[in-house]
Amino acid sequence: MDQNYQPQQPNQQYNNGYGNNNGYQNNGGFQNNGGFQNNGGFQNGFGNGNMPPKPDNNMVLAILVTLCCCLPLGIVGIVKASQVNSLYMAGQYQAAVASAADAKKWSMIGLISGLVINVISFIFYFMAGMCSAMM
Repeated sequence: MDQNYQPQQPNQQYNNGYGNNNGYQNNGGFQNNGGFQNNGGFQNGFGNGNMPPKPDNNMVLAILVTLCCCLPLGIVGIVKASQVNSLYMAGQYQAAVASAADAKKWSMIGLISGLVINVISFIFYFMAGMCSAMM
């Protein structure tokens, strides 16, 4: 062990041997003056660290549309709805709102188109049944 070694005492500057402490100071805790600052939350575009409430991801609507009405558009709705939470947690609130709106849009398009297709097919089968009954 080095004969000149002395243990660090609290409130002393840490010296890495090169005459440069790189912003690290041992004062009973860790202080980093050269980069990342942890203020109890994550930084986002709102300045004070407070995020607006998480937008509704419309996942339930997208799943119901996928199961009951229109599979392709419901899948698009599920993909968009699954992006909302990760975008919100990444601090990208506007992108999360846009993805939630897209999920709702594609789910509603799938719901309406599925209902229209079901009504048309019901009318077609009803008319076909009536024609075959008349023969």
